[in-house]
Amino acid sequence: ENTVLSKEFFDIYLFGGEDPQELIDLALLVQEEDVETDNLWVVDIPRFTKLFAVPDMLSSTGGGWLWGAGIGQFKGGTLVEKSKFARKYWYLMGGTAPTLFRILIDLGVVGSIWTIINLLTILFTPNTSPFAAQIRLYLLAVWGLIMFYDQELTVVLSVWFMFYIAMSGLQPAELQRVKWKEPKPRARLRT
Repeated sequence: ENTVLSKEFFDIYLFGGEDPQELIDLALLVQEEDVETDNLWVVDIPRFTKLFAVPDMLSSTGGGWLWGAGIGQFKGGTLVEKSKFARKYWYLMGGTAPTLFRILIDLGVVGSIWTIINLLTILFTPNTSPFAAQIRLYLLAVWGLIMFYDQELTVVLSVWFMFYIAMSGLQPAELQRVKWKEPKPRARLRT
């Protein structure tokens, strides 16, 4: 039975079913031979299949899986020409791509670790906010889902809202203790 929230549904949705290689072969055929198709979903390889394909993709780059293919691999197509790497692997880079996939392609494993350390540093800044635990839990859940599911960390407006929440709710304790001096009352003019 292929219903929502069943194991079969998630296998197909996240991994492409029992044989994701079949989808990759079909996407390659569409890309390499410029096959015209009305089914554009053919080139949208499932999210987790893309993550598992990263080591093979990066093995042919100068940076390898450790340093990635370089920043800017997802640019181009409209005004700027696609990079050589992007043209070769567009069947995997097009469509929905998790943020972790994008970071791995651009910056490799080192860049992914660096990004995660920076996000955790923001989350666990010492502070005295009474809501810090709730804000941390919320942002940890949101950033965790985004890393493996979506690409919202590449959308400026989404990043602005998330980091506004983090910076306003998780201010360092030193900044929260600053006392502002009250201005002295002005003498009133007699009339």
